[in-house]
Amino acid sequence: MIKLDIHNSELKMFCKLKRNFSSVGFDIAGTTGVCFAKTDDKTLSLDFTLMSWETKEQRKLFETIYKDFGELLSDEDLVVIEDTHVRFNPAVALLLTRMGAFCMAQAINKNLNFELIGPVSARSKVGINQKKIPKGKSKEYVAEWLKSTLGIEMKENNVADAIILALCGLIEGCEFKKMKTKKKRKK
Repeated sequence: MIKLDIHNSELKMFCKLKRNFSSVGFDIAGTTGVCFAKTDDKTLSLDFTLMSWETKEQRKLFETIYKDFGELLSDEDLVVIEDTHVRFNPAVALLLTRMGAFCMAQAINKNLNFELIGPVSARSKVGINQKKIPKGKSKEYVAEWLKSTLGIEMKENNVADAIILALCGLIEGCEFKKMKTKKKRKK
């Protein structure tokens, strides 16, 4: 677990963090990054891990993912899930969307609030300038930003966006993805 001074973290990210609040960020992928973030009056605490699944049989894979997400979630104030971005082939995008839906379902089952946010939006909320990220190097860039800005070191870059998502859950007044509503046509 990493403990940071909350005031210094706010200064470095140019935002105000909620006090006495907890969030968990899920970077949904083949190797899913998960970060638990919690604040009190003086400290920002972060604990992160990676999850991956080996099975090729679809039903067993989905059951395992659903169960694993349920075991991780408990009493967090907010669950922040990275929304699917379609830069892969359609089959991968569908798989990631289903995985995100399992995470949402577990949050609903446990009566936890959840939000979706895209990776680009999440990074910009904590002060990362998207224009500086070299093409195809976002994980490396985000990991380096976390290290140089907040002093957060990690062994595996796959957890970097999960940390960003969890931090977004702590930002006061953070705007998340809103569902677009279709206007009904008058007949």
